[in-house]
Amino acid sequence: MPSSEKKPRKLSKQQEIIHAFLKDPSSCYWAKETRFANILIKRYSFEWLISLKNRTRVISLIWFLGENGKKFLEDIKRYQSLEFKKEKYELQNDPVAPPQVIDKKPKTVKDFLNLFN
Repeated sequence: MPSSEKKPRKLSKQQEIIHAFLKDPSSCYWAKETRFANILIKRYSFEWLISLKNRTRVISLIWFLGENGKKFLEDIKRYQSLEFKKEKYELQNDPVAPPQVIDKKPKTVKDFLNLFN
């Protein structure tokens, strides 16, 4: 392996969160964004936050600590916790209404002639 090729450095959890949610991570103030990422990782989990990657892009992670950001994250969390259960219905053998005889009108000549048999 030539010495000029280097493996890309592994990002920390905070850096991954910053890259996942910021519109332009290269021009942000990294110290503040890292602090906000730490708060988000403590409140929610890192794995859950990364699962939301590409859902929304913001200018700063502080948006998630504000009213709209908290509502956004809580709505997603509530939606993901929904469980849809398949209910089972048992049919009864007892008829609900008495059976009725339906008289069919003849549609063809043959049906009309069969009425008299």
